[in-house]
Amino acid sequence: MNVWENDAILPLETLQTCLAAEEWEGEAEEVEEGGAVQLTVAGTLRQMCLDLGVVTFRAEDIGGLYVRYPVFGRHEIDGLRSSRFKAWLAAKYFDAMQEEPKGADIEGALLLLAATAEFSEPRKLHTRIGSIGGKIYLDLCNEERQAVEIDADGWRVVDEPSLWFLRGSMKALPAPRPGGSLMDLREFVNTSDEDFVLLAGWLLASLAPDIAYPILAISSEQGSGKTTLTNLLKSLIDPDGTGGISPFKDADALCAAASSRHVVAIDNLSRISGEDSDHLCRVATGMGIVRRKLYTDGETYESYIRRPLILNGIAFAPDRADLLDRCFPISLLPLTTGRRRDRELQAAFEKVRPGILGALLTAVSAALRERDYDPAPAVRMIDAAAFVMRAEKGGALPWAPGTFERVLMAKEREKQVEAVTGNPIGRILLELAGERAWEGYVKTLFDQVKSRADDEERMTLPKSPRGFGIALTRLPPMLRGLGVAVVREEPRREFGYWVRLSKMGEDVTTGERRGINRFITSML
Repeated sequence: MNVWENDAILPLETLQTCLAAEEWEGEAEEVEEGGAVQLTVAGTLRQMCLDLGVVTFRAEDIGGLYVRYPVFGRHEIDGLRSSRFKAWLAAKYFDAMQEEPKGADIEGALLLLAATAEFSEPRKLHTRIGSIGGKIYLDLCNEERQAVEIDADGWRVVDEPSLWFLRGSMKALPAPRPGGSLMDLREFVNTSDEDFVLLAGWLLASLAPDIAYPILAISSEQGSGKTTLTNLLKSLIDPDGTGGISPFKDADALCAAASSRHVVAIDNLSRISGEDSDHLCRVATGMGIVRRKLYTDGETYESYIRRPLILNGIAFAPDRADLLDRCFPISLLPLTTGRRRDRELQAAFEKVRPGILGALLTAVSAALRERDYDPAPAVRMIDAAAFVMRAEKGGALPWAPGTFERVLMAKEREKQVEAVTGNPIGRILLELAGERAWEGYVKTLFDQVKSRADDEERMTLPKSPRGFGIALTRLPPMLRGLGVAVVREEPRREFGYWVRLSKMGEDVTTGERRGINRFITSML
């Protein structure tokens, strides 16, 4: 007997009759009272969930137990022990019985539901973006719980997406509008044309599911609109109630932020430590998390997170090769004309936001249509770059085919120079290699670097030859891109490791070397 049809509230006498009905015998925990068989409150709550079509399940990848339950004619997905679901359980019981369930009753019902979830097949949960059957879905997070379905033939808004989405703190996207253009975004981005191409490519790659995501690194002087642009970009594909968040305290804080949103935007970074760099890299390309569950002996909580990132700060430059390889760095130009009021800027953006979103969805469809095209640019984030280049080949981007790869490769070279010359050790090694080939012990090289560094730079240098040797291992990939080889000989000699520093004659053409030297000269 389905006594909870259509999310209805039962009259008290109907529920009491149903609870004593023989057909319920044995379906939940029972107690004897005065010779009559009755369900416990926990058993009643569990049966209520079953009759209402509540589904409990283990989430694939992200880990944990979740519940899908009806609310006002639609379905919500929350953690099984979330405060929202507990409140829903209590409200349902009170509406029917006119008395509140005790906390122990709620916990008992959750335990029974958890038993069902633990031994069920895991289900895939998605955050904002997901794919199935060759189609990509973008969750609009609106009241109607609609999503955009994208395939090679185009895109459309659907009421019942095939995927289940976890919404967390995410806010609604506007209904996308066809006929818009990415160039409508151009007036809100005060950067060069080349950097705008990179920024648009990042937006598009962020709508691709199941790839390693590039990190958009925005740097500029004070008052250039970094925070404003960050918030606009995030609201374009993944709005939430926070916009850019403050720099994270540790890995747990970063994971907590990433678990409840698709795009993680970090505002006003002044520096990136080595540990922070590692965390950011792992979130962009895929981060497995294993934590011990609270109040348990050895039970673990496991999940997997991969998210697009936006970082902004005043002239900050990632100087570690692994983080740098994952970045799409752009620089904002100074605002030389009159500033617009935030309210006016936001109103103007809201007018074009649906059209810009529609243009991005059209580009995603073009990328799916060109799935047989397999470009292989020589960059770290190759899947993201290839996705953008497919959309470009499909004619869905407002520039000529080949533009994105040209800009991306030029930026690869530029960011290597900026990272190396912004690092005291890298800058001095470039100077030494430019003067002559050098070889000697690591300690001797460390002494050379200290003697050439200014007072401020010395404060940032490692404190010992061992620390210098560790720092030295991070620079060769970037230096090789600039035509400089750093080779440490194995095995270790009597007084330490032997290092050779020289220009590379084979891997860099004369024209490239001249261009590099001119760029380095301008930076020094």
